[in-house]
Amino acid sequence: MRTIIVIAIALVVIIIAVVLFFMVFMSGPDLEQYEFLKDPRITNMEDRRVLQVEVSGSPEEVLPKAFSALYSEYFKMPGVPKGPGQSAPLLRCNVPVDRPLSELAGQGYVTDRTWYIGLPVPWASQLTEPPGKGEPKPEIATWEYGEVAEILHIGPYEDELPTIERLQDFIKAKGYRFKGIHEEEYLRGPEKPFTKPEDYYTIIRYLVEKIK
Repeated sequence: MRTIIVIAIALVVIIIAVVLFFMVFMSGPDLEQYEFLKDPRITNMEDRRVLQVEVSGSPEEVLPKAFSALYSEYFKMPGVPKGPGQSAPLLRCNVPVDRPLSELAGQGYVTDRTWYIGLPVPWASQLTEPPGKGEPKPEIATWEYGEVAEILHIGPYEDELPTIERLQDFIKAKGYRFKGIHEEEYLRGPEKPFTKPEDYYTIIRYLVEKIK
């Protein structure tokens, strides 16, 4: 009986430690600095070095494995930020150049394509060791940008469509067109304890180019 009690206490301590870890070390950025993105904008964005995994299939199936692989490698890498304010994972989905995501809604646009999840890392970052046999395998990559259109979506992921359509209207009004990548940058989501879907903060971003 005493052994069972000791094990139970140990489990409670571990659970509390894990929750505190995510609340402190993966707390994410100050959301107030992104409030201006409630109004869409077009800006220039520098390329990013990321630790990424390549996945395909249902998000419910692949995301847990992807996050586990990413964070397991990330926290072993020297010289990467590991304190408060660490950026949340970035989700990058490849879609056809002439068809923004809103035009593919309900057509399996994620499950039918290869997409990427990445964590920003310093440019000199290297993997601690060659990827193992498990899937997915983390790798270092460069995400290329340039001119982008972006907007802040607040709320559940399944309610993004009106925000995406608003961004599309803005892109057209400014004389630009969609260039080929739909990206979501997760500022606050289900990884933060006790966060409700209506309080999720997501930057939706497209590569764009000026219509000549």
